[in-house]
Amino acid sequence: MLNNKKILVVSSLVTILNFHSCKKYEVNPNLVLSTKKSRLIGEWEVVRIDGDSVKNLFANTFYGSNINLDYVNWTWDFEKDQDFTMIYSYSYTNYYGNTYSFTDTSTQFNKMNWEWEDKKSVIEIEQSSSYSTIRNDYEILKLTSSELKLRDEDNLEWEFEKK
Repeated sequence: MLNNKKILVVSSLVTILNFHSCKKYEVNPNLVLSTKKSRLIGEWEVVRIDGDSVKNLFANTFYGSNINLDYVNWTWDFEKDQDFTMIYSYSYTNYYGNTYSFTDTSTQFNKMNWEWEDKKSVIEIEQSSSYSTIRNDYEILKLTSSELKLRDEDNLEWEFEKK
């Protein structure tokens, strides 16, 4: 009986130390009971890119300072079958008070999918059209059930919240 208790304590200690030493991502809880895939699957809203809000970045990238966006939403959807969809929508009101809205889905013209790379420390997103295939790698910095943080090939950090 005492021998069984010692074995249980030793095996528990080994298991705990093993979880602690095998932490894959830069910022992540020490003990996670759900799988990486189950945490990743779902819709993720892009919140910040390299510390800047998506609204500011989107406005500056596409329109400069000529427009004030009322609303921006950029969502990445990782599906269980490894399909991937990117959806963004925005609205703005022009100088005359007219409001315009726009929504685009990445899969309208392209087939997109995702897969794990480098022992599930990298997500590769592949975008294919009839003309070309583009692959982008994102290093996973944080992956919880509600937060995702990635680093792209240009060293930009992407922060997401689960929808």
